[in-house]
Amino acid sequence: IEVSGANLCSCVPMFFIAASGSRVRGLLIDHTSSSGILIQAISGTTSDVVVEGNFIGVDATGMNVAASTNQAPVKIIGNANRLGGTTPAERNVIGGGGNSIVLTGGTGNIIQGNYIGVSADGAQGLQPNADGFPTTAIDLSGGGATNGTLVGGSVPGAGNVLFGTYAAIHLGSLAQNAVIKGNYIGTDATGSHALGGGGYGIMIIGATNTTIGGVGAGNVISGYGDAITTYNPEAEPGTVIQ
Repeated sequence: IEVSGANLCSCVPMFFIAASGSRVRGLLIDHTSSSGILIQAISGTTSDVVVEGNFIGVDATGMNVAASTNQAPVKIIGNANRLGGTTPAERNVIGGGGNSIVLTGGTGNIIQGNYIGVSADGAQGLQPNADGFPTTAIDLSGGGATNGTLVGGSVPGAGNVLFGTYAAIHLGSLAQNAVIKGNYIGTDATGSHALGGGGYGIMIIGATNTTIGGVGAGNVISGYGDAITTYNPEAEPGTVIQ
């Protein structure tokens, strides 16, 4: 089912999900002008929303960006929500947007098994549309404070394939206790080929207690000027890279 935002203004998200326990599955959400999906409570907190098996900000082939303007296609602001999953059927293919393709805020959110900034065949990076703004695949503090966000994981199928023309993952000063494991960052889905140039694979600016990798759950990072950057270790205590 295709849902097009071609006739919407940039002030209106295509899906505004405030009800906890909602599920969005199997849609083509294209020509996103504002966000394709915004998860955020009107009051209180939105939790346990699942977004899986969608094409967002790309065309029906999943091979080209189909976004109208420079907005984050997916914004998750809430607790214990899940984007993607560990099976191919749960995978979201997400492209387009400037600054952040996926923007998060809240506690205990999970981002797994997605192709973010990467084509549906997993073989090429999806460049931003003609506005020319560089992209960050996942911003873990752009939606406010985050705590305990899991990006990827150690079980089969949990890793994301991520590519941003500026950075794959950004962790700002509002990000705490993030875990980044088992992802292909700046590579294709096989982990064998770099997708192109970029500034940073993982950028840490003021985040605390960040865990990157682990035994049997390492990330593969390639093609960036800096694979992992910590700007000020004194302001980023608890960073573990394994």
